[in-house]
Amino acid sequence: MSPGADTQVTQVSRSGAHPGAVGCLQPQNHLRIRRVGPLASVAGTLLSQWRMARVLIGSLTVLGWGCLVPQDDTPLNPPVFRNYAPYFVNSSPASAYIRTDNCVGTSLEFRVNVADPDLDDSVRVRYYVDFPEPNQLVGEKEEQLSNTGSEVRPETVVYAPIVFSAGSALSAARIHTVEAVVFDGTLSPTRTPEPRSVTTDGGVNPSYLAIVRWVVETEDCAP
Repeated sequence: MSPGADTQVTQVSRSGAHPGAVGCLQPQNHLRIRRVGPLASVAGTLLSQWRMARVLIGSLTVLGWGCLVPQDDTPLNPPVFRNYAPYFVNSSPASAYIRTDNCVGTSLEFRVNVADPDLDDSVRVRYYVDFPEPNQLVGEKEEQLSNTGSEVRPETVVYAPIVFSAGSALSAARIHTVEAVVFDGTLSPTRTPEPRSVTTDGGVNPSYLAIVRWVVETEDCAP
């Protein structure tokens, strides 16, 4: 290049992929110098500066926004279904206090209907008398209800003790407690509902029980 000659510096951009980047174009620049005439020098210089500014702005935009990498939105730990509690639809006798005697022929009848929002749950009803006396830890009667796709289970669970019978839990002349317990899991010996499962995040999916209670006062048969 001879001294005094007008020159124009032109920056040429070439796009190439950076070895470690996925979907990101990193500008790579080099300079090309060429001779130009005196009149074209000013316009060429301005054009060159405008091109360089555009490349610089593009580079800053890439650096500012970074690479857009597709994200996997699949949950690592899908949420565990939470259990709902069963409940009583109705029960009888309607009165919570019953007075009776142990004369021959005396009997009582307790009836309950239950429901569970979880249609596929295994639901059971157990009757207790005077819990937690040792002979009542397992209950007087237990029945597992049918799953028919309805929240309200079809069975009416009946407990009909013959009070005058010597083996009846209600035959002794005193105050007794009769309880109907509906539950959708398992019960501990102290009648505490045990968890159905423990989730991966340390949470507990519990089981539940509900109780209907009657007080029964048994009197000795008058002579």
